[in-house]
Amino acid sequence: MEIEKDKKIAVLFGVENAVGSECLQLLLNHDAYGKVVVYADPSFKRHHTRLQILPLQEVKNHTRTSISGHDLFFCTTGIFKSFSDGGDEAAAGLSLILPVAKKALAGGMNQFLVLSSSDADPDAILPLARMRGQMAQVLQQMPFWAVHVFKSATILKKSLYNQEGERLGAFLRKNIAELTGDWLSNHVPVEAAAVAGAMVAAAQHIKQGFFVYDTPQIEKMSKGLT
Repeated sequence: MEIEKDKKIAVLFGVENAVGSECLQLLLNHDAYGKVVVYADPSFKRHHTRLQILPLQEVKNHTRTSISGHDLFFCTTGIFKSFSDGGDEAAAGLSLILPVAKKALAGGMNQFLVLSSSDADPDAILPLARMRGQMAQVLQQMPFWAVHVFKSATILKKSLYNQEGERLGAFLRKNIAELTGDWLSNHVPVEAAAVAGAMVAAAQHIKQGFFVYDTPQIEKMSKGLT
Protein backbone atom coordinates (compact mmCIF):
# COMPACT_ATOMS: atom_id res chain seq x y z
CA MET A 1 0.00 0.00 0.00
CA GLU A 2 1.23 3.50 -0.81
CA ILE A 3 0.19 7.01 0.16
CA GLU A 4 -1.02 8.95 -2.86
CA LYS A 5 -2.58 12.06 -1.36
CA ASP A 6 -2.33 13.45 2.14
CA LYS A 7 -1.24 16.46 4.16
CA LYS A 8 2.00 15.15 5.60
CA ILE A 9 4.86 17.39 6.73
CA ALA A 10 8.28 16.60 5.27
CA VAL A 11 11.46 17.82 6.95
CA LEU A 12 14.63 18.09 4.84
CA PHE A 13 18.31 18.43 5.71
CA GLY A 14 20.97 18.76 3.01
CA VAL A 15 19.16 20.93 0.49
CA GLU A 16 22.52 22.46 -0.47
CA ASN A 17 23.69 19.32 -2.29
CA ALA A 18 22.47 17.59 -5.44
CA VAL A 19 20.29 14.90 -3.80
CA GLY A 20 18.76 17.33 -1.32
CA SER A 21 17.96 19.84 -4.05
CA GLU A 22 16.26 17.18 -6.17
CA CYS A 23 14.43 15.88 -3.10
CA LEU A 24 13.05 19.33 -2.30
CA GLN A 25 11.60 19.72 -5.77
CA LEU A 26 9.93 16.31 -5.61
CA LEU A 27 8.48 16.98 -2.16
CA LEU A 28 7.04 20.36 -3.16
CA ASN A 29 5.31 18.73 -6.14
CA HIS A 30 4.06 15.63 -4.30
CA ASP A 31 0.38 15.37 -3.36
CA ALA A 32 1.19 13.56 -0.11
CA TYR A 33 2.80 16.65 1.41
CA GLY A 34 1.05 19.80 2.52
CA LYS A 35 4.21 21.36 3.91
CA VAL A 36 7.98 21.00 3.47
CA VAL A 37 10.27 22.29 6.22
CA VAL A 38 13.90 22.87 5.24
CA TYR A 39 16.70 23.44 7.74
CA ALA A 40 19.35 25.48 5.96
CA ASP A 41 21.97 28.19 6.25
CA PRO A 42 20.93 31.85 5.66
CA SER A 43 22.34 31.73 2.11
CA PHE A 44 19.55 29.37 0.98
CA LYS A 45 16.73 31.29 -0.67
CA ARG A 46 13.57 29.78 -2.14
CA HIS A 47 9.91 30.81 -2.19
CA HIS A 48 6.98 28.41 -2.36
CA THR A 49 3.56 28.38 -0.73
CA ARG A 50 4.24 25.02 0.93
CA LEU A 51 7.85 25.71 1.93
CA GLN A 52 9.12 26.82 5.34
CA ILE A 53 12.82 27.54 5.86
CA LEU A 54 14.24 27.32 9.38
CA PRO A 55 17.78 28.11 10.59
CA LEU A 56 20.13 25.13 10.55
CA GLN A 57 22.16 26.86 13.23
CA GLU A 58 19.34 26.29 15.74
CA VAL A 59 19.92 22.55 15.36
CA LYS A 60 23.71 22.84 15.44
CA ASN A 61 23.78 24.87 18.65
CA HIS A 62 20.93 22.86 20.24
CA THR A 63 18.65 25.84 20.81
CA ARG A 64 15.97 23.79 19.02
CA THR A 65 15.09 20.84 21.23
CA SER A 66 12.69 19.05 18.89
CA ILE A 67 11.91 18.70 15.19
CA SER A 68 8.28 18.16 14.21
CA GLY A 69 6.71 16.60 11.14
CA HIS A 70 6.14 13.16 9.67
CA ASP A 71 8.96 12.16 7.27
CA LEU A 72 12.54 13.34 7.82
CA PHE A 73 14.88 13.29 4.81
CA PHE A 74 18.56 13.50 5.78
CA CYS A 75 20.46 14.10 2.52
CA THR A 76 23.59 15.73 3.92
CA THR A 77 26.89 14.32 2.69
CA GLY A 78 30.27 14.53 4.36
CA ILE A 79 32.09 12.82 7.22
CA PHE A 80 30.30 10.90 9.96
CA LYS A 81 31.38 10.92 13.53
CA SER A 82 32.70 7.50 14.51
CA PHE A 83 30.19 5.98 16.89
CA SER A 84 32.74 3.54 18.26
CA ASP A 85 35.08 6.10 19.83
CA GLY A 86 34.73 8.93 22.32
CA GLY A 87 36.21 11.67 20.15
CA ASP A 88 34.66 15.01 19.34
CA GLU A 89 32.02 15.22 16.62
CA ALA A 90 33.33 15.93 13.13
CA ALA A 91 32.73 19.43 11.81
CA ALA A 92 31.07 18.15 8.63
CA GLY A 93 27.31 17.99 8.21
CA LEU A 94 26.81 14.33 8.96
CA SER A 95 27.99 14.77 12.53
CA LEU A 96 24.47 16.16 13.01
CA ILE A 97 22.78 12.88 12.29
CA LEU A 98 22.35 11.64 15.87
CA PRO A 99 21.29 15.01 17.30
CA VAL A 100 18.80 15.37 14.43
CA ALA A 101 17.45 11.86 14.98
CA LYS A 102 16.99 12.47 18.71
CA LYS A 103 15.25 15.80 18.11
CA ALA A 104 12.99 14.15 15.53
CA LEU A 105 11.95 11.50 18.04
CA ALA A 106 11.30 14.23 20.61
CA GLY A 107 9.04 15.92 18.07
CA GLY A 108 7.11 12.73 17.34
CA MET A 109 8.38 12.12 13.80
CA ASN A 110 7.58 8.74 12.26
CA GLN A 111 10.06 8.05 9.48
CA PHE A 112 13.78 8.73 9.07
CA LEU A 113 15.22 8.49 5.55
CA VAL A 114 18.99 8.85 5.33
CA LEU A 115 21.56 8.97 2.55
CA SER A 116 24.49 6.57 2.97
CA SER A 117 27.02 4.94 0.62
CA SER A 118 27.37 1.58 -1.11
CA ASP A 119 30.54 0.72 0.85
CA ALA A 120 28.97 1.38 4.27
CA ASP A 121 29.89 -1.43 6.67
CA PRO A 122 30.39 -1.27 10.46
CA ASP A 123 33.45 -3.52 10.07
CA ALA A 124 34.95 -1.81 7.02
CA ILE A 125 38.63 -0.90 7.00
CA LEU A 126 38.08 2.54 5.45
CA PRO A 127 37.01 5.05 8.15
CA LEU A 128 34.14 6.68 6.22
CA ALA A 129 32.62 3.36 5.21
CA ARG A 130 32.92 2.09 8.79
CA MET A 131 31.34 5.24 10.25
CA ARG A 132 28.39 5.04 7.86
CA GLY A 133 27.88 1.40 8.75
CA GLN A 134 27.93 2.27 12.43
CA MET A 135 25.42 5.05 11.76
CA ALA A 136 22.95 2.55 10.31
CA GLN A 137 23.34 0.27 13.32
CA VAL A 138 22.56 3.11 15.71
CA LEU A 139 19.52 4.25 13.72
CA GLN A 140 18.19 0.70 13.62
CA GLN A 141 17.96 0.72 17.41
CA MET A 142 16.07 4.03 17.58
CA PRO A 143 12.27 3.83 18.00
CA PHE A 144 11.17 5.32 14.68
CA TRP A 145 8.16 3.71 13.00
CA ALA A 146 10.39 3.21 9.94
CA VAL A 147 14.03 3.89 9.04
CA HIS A 148 15.18 3.84 5.40
CA VAL A 149 18.91 3.77 4.57
CA PHE A 150 19.97 4.43 0.96
CA LYS A 151 23.38 2.88 0.26
CA SER A 152 23.99 4.80 -2.92
CA ALA A 153 26.92 4.43 -5.27
CA THR A 154 28.78 7.56 -6.40
CA ILE A 155 26.19 10.28 -7.07
CA LEU A 156 26.19 12.27 -10.30
CA LYS A 157 24.39 15.56 -10.74
CA LYS A 158 23.58 14.82 -14.39
CA SER A 159 23.30 11.83 -16.70
CA LEU A 160 26.36 9.61 -16.90
CA TYR A 161 25.98 9.18 -20.64
CA ASN A 162 25.93 11.68 -23.48
CA GLN A 163 23.49 11.27 -26.35
CA GLU A 164 25.85 9.16 -28.45
CA GLY A 165 26.58 6.76 -25.61
CA GLU A 166 23.08 6.54 -24.18
CA ARG A 167 22.17 3.21 -25.79
CA LEU A 168 25.43 1.59 -24.70
CA GLY A 169 25.04 2.98 -21.19
CA ALA A 170 21.52 1.65 -20.91
CA PHE A 171 22.70 -1.79 -22.06
CA LEU A 172 25.50 -1.86 -19.50
CA ARG A 173 23.21 -0.83 -16.66
CA LYS A 174 20.70 -3.51 -17.59
CA ASN A 175 23.21 -6.33 -17.95
CA ILE A 176 26.05 -5.46 -15.60
CA ALA A 177 24.81 -7.70 -12.78
CA GLU A 178 24.67 -10.68 -15.12
CA LEU A 179 28.05 -9.92 -16.69
CA THR A 180 30.10 -8.98 -13.63
CA GLY A 181 28.12 -9.88 -10.52
CA ASP A 182 26.17 -7.93 -7.94
CA TRP A 183 29.15 -6.18 -6.36
CA LEU A 184 29.98 -4.09 -9.42
CA SER A 185 26.32 -3.38 -10.20
CA ASN A 186 25.99 -1.83 -6.75
CA HIS A 187 28.87 0.57 -7.51
CA VAL A 188 27.79 1.92 -10.90
CA PRO A 189 27.32 5.71 -10.48
CA VAL A 190 23.74 6.86 -9.99
CA GLU A 191 22.10 10.20 -10.72
CA ALA A 192 21.07 12.49 -7.87
CA ALA A 193 17.52 12.63 -9.22
CA ALA A 194 17.23 8.85 -8.98
CA VAL A 195 18.37 8.79 -5.35
CA ALA A 196 15.96 11.57 -4.43
CA GLY A 197 13.14 9.83 -6.25
CA ALA A 198 13.76 6.60 -4.36
CA MET A 199 13.79 8.40 -1.02
CA VAL A 200 10.48 10.14 -1.68
CA ALA A 201 8.94 6.91 -3.01
CA ALA A 202 10.04 4.93 0.05
CA ALA A 203 8.42 7.47 2.37
CA GLN A 204 5.02 6.63 0.88
CA HIS A 205 5.23 2.91 1.71
CA ILE A 206 3.01 2.10 4.66
CA LYS A 207 5.36 -0.48 6.12
CA GLN A 208 7.01 -0.52 9.52
CA GLY A 209 10.63 -1.54 10.08
CA PHE A 210 14.25 -0.98 9.08
CA PHE A 211 15.03 -0.97 5.36
CA VAL A 212 18.28 -0.76 3.40
CA TYR A 213 18.38 -0.12 -0.36
CA ASP A 214 21.30 -0.71 -2.73
CA THR A 215 21.89 1.12 -6.00
CA PRO A 216 19.86 -1.21 -8.29
CA GLN A 217 16.91 -0.97 -5.87
CA ILE A 218 17.28 2.82 -5.73
CA GLU A 219 17.10 3.13 -9.49
CA LYS A 220 14.10 0.78 -9.71
CA MET A 221 12.20 2.66 -6.99
CA SER A 222 12.81 6.05 -8.58
CA LYS A 223 11.23 5.26 -11.95
CA GLY A 224 7.83 6.66 -11.10
CA LEU A 225 9.09 9.89 -9.51
CA THR A 226 11.99 11.20 -11.62
